[in-house]
Amino acid sequence: MPVSRPLATSDEKQEREQRNTMEKLAEETSESRDISEEIEEIKQELLQEGELDWEKKTALEESIERLEKSREELEKIRAETEEQKRFMEENALFSDKVMDSFEQLQELMNELIDDELFELLQEIRGKLEEEDSSNMQELLDDFSEKAKTFEKSLDRMLQIFKRIQQEQRLEEMARRMKESLRQQEQMLENAEKQSSSDLSSQQEKIGKETENWEKLGHETAGIFEKENKEQYDEFLRMMDSSAVSVDMKDAARDLQKQERSRGLQKSRETKEELQELMQSFSEMSSSMMQQQREEIASSFRSAFQKTMYMSMQQEEVDHFSENIDKHSPLLHEFSSREGRILEIALDINRHLLSLSMKTFLVDKALGAELGQVIGNLKSGIRHIEEAELSRGKNELNTAFAAMNRLGRMLLERMENVHQQEGGASGMEFYLQQLQQMAGQQQKLNQSMPQPGPDGRPGSSMMDRLAELAARQQALRRTLKRIQQGISEGEGGKRVTGDLNRIAADMEKVINELRKNQVRRETVMRQEKIVQRLLDASRSATTRDHKKERSSKTAESIERESPLGLPGDLGEHGSLINELRRAVRESDLSPQDKREMERYLESLLEKQQELNLQRNEK
Repeated sequence: MPVSRPLATSDEKQEREQRNTMEKLAEETSESRDISEEIEEIKQELLQEGELDWEKKTALEESIERLEKSREELEKIRAETEEQKRFMEENALFSDKVMDSFEQLQELMNELIDDELFELLQEIRGKLEEEDSSNMQELLDDFSEKAKTFEKSLDRMLQIFKRIQQEQRLEEMARRMKESLRQQEQMLENAEKQSSSDLSSQQEKIGKETENWEKLGHETAGIFEKENKEQYDEFLRMMDSSAVSVDMKDAARDLQKQERSRGLQKSRETKEELQELMQSFSEMSSSMMQQQREEIASSFRSAFQKTMYMSMQQEEVDHFSENIDKHSPLLHEFSSREGRILEIALDINRHLLSLSMKTFLVDKALGAELGQVIGNLKSGIRHIEEAELSRGKNELNTAFAAMNRLGRMLLERMENVHQQEGGASGMEFYLQQLQQMAGQQQKLNQSMPQPGPDGRPGSSMMDRLAELAARQQALRRTLKRIQQGISEGEGGKRVTGDLNRIAADMEKVINELRKNQVRRETVMRQEKIVQRLLDASRSATTRDHKKERSSKTAESIERESPLGLPGDLGEHGSLINELRRAVRESDLSPQDKREMERYLESLLEKQQELNLQRNEK
């Protein structure tokens, strides 16, 4: 039996503390940005003048003090978040997924507090106190870079904290809605044993708690952006239109006036309204999370493709430079081509930096591998420009090996995104939604009045039919969203035809209900809708399974290498084949596997063309 706790008090405390943490993080991020700009100005003056005047030395000392204060603030924020975490664990407020994210956020904060930047501060401070300007330019260059990295890390922590807060709010809203529904159902189950006065008090209490989470729903709107905000605002409009808390107050007043039958009828209607509202909220939350997962997976896929392209370009330049010596007229072309590869690496760096604002999967290991690629490329290019070809080529070979390791790591991150969510692909998500819709349709069918001889109910049932028509219309809108999602995915055409027939049946039912007509054909059509929804989800899943089994069987067949080339096309060809095997054996969704297979196949074909051209020479 769950322990009862004061929901509103606990939730309000949690919201207040997290809002305070968010504000502090935003302040520290802004402060760090200002300090980075100041340090850059000081560095540029030292570069131009050769020394720092008294004013710039003072500004540098102030920047150091401000960064140390930022560290102190971070330590306070860390203590506050640890207290928040204990509170959430003790009250079992959120899911394991949210709590895991919160722990990762704390680890990121620990890394920031222990950042190398603060060791460097002490070294620079010692130099200033001793008035020692030796290697100050080098120290300031390092200081400037580390300060910028610190600023980006703070910004990343702030953005991820916002994402965690979104997940927390969605879970909190779902929990409080579920609690209101549980209390409403319990009240109605025990209604016969209760006096009208007691029922009125209970209904009034449930209504107040419902009003509280309705207010929270509106307060939460401000933390969502772009597409998520559009979806959330649509839910808010539905919530306001339902006016569940208002209907609960009306029911409580009727019960207080001893109008028991009327009051209980309103209470039963609010229970159904709550059920529909919860279902819509669940669909919206699932859709938001699915969009985020697809966005992250797509970003990793893009980074992987760029990395593979960069690796292929590097091998191409390696072959180009095989016979180049320091007197070769092609030396400049060699350096220029490596410069273009460096631009690809820097583009991947920018891409992953943006992605790091959305997921912890862009971790230090990934950053270190990409950092090695960039560092070795820069060093290799510098040595080539200085005609130190042996050292330059060694650096570039090291960069090439790091590129290939980076590709494998990105593939692992893509698989991790998929595994975190229980392996549901985009298509599987929509098929699950169809199954949920079948359950909702069944509940609606059970609420239908029995058809009369002429298909027309009495006047007392007309309002009820209008409500049922609205519920059927809501299901029709949900089906439309699912149709759009499925049609955009792989294999969607085979399901769309089934859904079109379901949509047509729904339209007929809606029109009949609006005309206050309930015939036997109406009831049979509604039963057919349930069956077709279930059939659409099951048959699509079966077809996907058969197709996957068939493709696996085909993959086991050994094929002759195209164009009469040997099976092993050198290091890069072997890498691509290895990655293709890794993709096939991974837990990625079928759609992701197909896209990655196509891309790797295109790289392999290009590599084969290059090898063929070399052989012809």
